[in-house]
Amino acid sequence: MRDKKTESGERQQRAPLDETYEDRTLDELSDEELVTAHLNGRPGAFQELYDRYRDRLIHFVIRKTGDP
Repeated sequence: MRDKKTESGERQQRAPLDETYEDRTLDELSDEELVTAHLNGRPGAFQELYDRYRDRLIHFVIRKTGDP
């Protein structure tokens, strides 16, 4: 189990990442699992994250810069 601090500073146990994420397709993984998969060298994990957030990121940049 991993620990997480609560707002009051107490430690709260968290469940570990699903150890079987390698057995699922990339679109079934959470963002956190995709980051772990990418760091562990799983092909396509970063691309899946990119695909999930590309449109949001582009719209954010356009709003902030005013330049498409």
